[in-house]
Amino acid sequence: MASSKRSGSKSRPSPTRSRPSPGSDDSKIDYPPHYTYSEIEPLDVIEAWRLGYHLGNVVKYLARHQRKGTPLEDLKKARFYLDRVIVLWERRPELADDPQALTAAELEEIVREASTGG
Repeated sequence: MASSKRSGSKSRPSPTRSRPSPGSDDSKIDYPPHYTYSEIEPLDVIEAWRLGYHLGNVVKYLARHQRKGTPLEDLKKARFYLDRVIVLWERRPELADDPQALTAAELEEIVREASTGG
């Protein structure tokens, strides 16, 4: 499965290409073991599906939750990002597919209003 290419983004080799030697600096950065346990890496899915920042983080934290750090912490991180997407869909569905169209302050205000029942 080849990685999708976006203009201006660093292209990554597809999972079928040769990888750096295990333990090398390139291996730890480009192919950390908590993401490369499968033939399909989370980054390849995120880019192929064009998930964006929030949903990309959901996939990332779900994929690694039993392989890095504390599983419950990664699941809570996934929930944090998913909750933000859900709030955005509920409050501003016209922007839900493109949360980057909002400033960080605008997104935070929408989330804060939702959490206080506003």
